[in-house]
Amino acid sequence: MTITAPHPRPPVPQPVRAPRRSARRVVALVLGLFLLIGAAGSLATAGVLSWFDDDRRDGDYLTTDETSLDTGGHALAVEEVDLNGLSGDWILGRARLRATSADPDTSVFIGIARADDAKAYLRGVAYTTVEDVDDQETTNTDHIGGAPASTPADADIWIAQTSGPGTQSVTWTPRNGNWTAVIMNADATSGVAVQADVGATVPVFGWVTCALWITGATLGLAGLALVGGGLLSRRRS
Repeated sequence: MTITAPHPRPPVPQPVRAPRRSARRVVALVLGLFLLIGAAGSLATAGVLSWFDDDRRDGDYLTTDETSLDTGGHALAVEEVDLNGLSGDWILGRARLRATSADPDTSVFIGIARADDAKAYLRGVAYTTVEDVDDQETTNTDHIGGAPASTPADADIWIAQTSGPGTQSVTWTPRNGNWTAVIMNADATSGVAVQADVGATVPVFGWVTCALWITGATLGLAGLALVGGGLLSRRRS
């Protein structure tokens, strides 16, 4: 009798398990891509802010375009300059208002006063309230009245003031409260016409821009390291 040996059974295939290394590599690649996207956004924002700073910076001040302001009355008043919550050196820094008389022979006066004090000085005076000095299409409100009782320089209400021919510039450190900027002819005569602009040093602007550059560079380097490490690990595998 012949005994036949049983045929060996073929091996049962075992399920293939993805190595943990592959999962870590995918996570690193995805995280790296997210960091690169964040870096691109941060650097793009910093670039826009830097361009805006270069375009609007006049000396130490971020400055608006010049706007033509005029009135047949005795004063131009930029009222309700509300600085509640925006005072202090860290946000606005120093503020500046400049004005140049349309008549080179006319001396211009610029003063900054509390809104209530300026309103008391202009009570009964023909003047024009101006809104949005930084807008080429300003909104003006005319007030009927006569001439002021005194020249603006004689009024003891200004926290900052300047007067003279040509371009005049007044600077001040913003404080909490409502303030009014008043522009007049120095002799308080009627018919005020000037080219004006406003500006501020805004130190926080530079800090934010610098922080965005640093954040973008840091995220970019981290993202490149993760993506590069993931691709290199895959190539070795």
